[in-house]
Amino acid sequence: MKKKLIIFICIIGIIGIGYYLLFPFHFPFKNGYNIEIINDTGKNITGLSLTNVNVENKIPIILDGDEYKFKNVTTTGFYNLEYKDHNGDLQTIPIVGFEEKGSLGEAVVTLESINENGIIESDLSTELRVELILK
Repeated sequence: MKKKLIIFICIIGIIGIGYYLLFPFHFPFKNGYNIEIINDTGKNITGLSLTNVNVENKIPIILDGDEYKFKNVTTTGFYNLEYKDHNGDLQTIPIVGFEEKGSLGEAVVTLESINENGIIESDLSTELRVELILK
């Protein structure tokens, strides 16, 4: 009986490790999209908003060298970082083209510089995984 229990536990462990290696993002406690905004411009930045078709999340201030994080963003649709330049024109930095139910991933936006017109130069890196949800 003990031998069968040990074999059973080993099989469950091997299945768990294999599942983790094949599907590293698919765990019940992890869902949505994590978005990190890093300010490397040399200036404090105000007036940024993370927007979606349904939601606008205003970011109060990001000090030079600091970062601002959104965790487990789960609203479907696109995500943009929006702000107004010195002329009052709306500027948009696309972050996620389209997130749908079951999307998991991370986006890191590094704000690199601000030109004389108040337009931010940025760099974006993303990692996205979409889990198929069958109904």
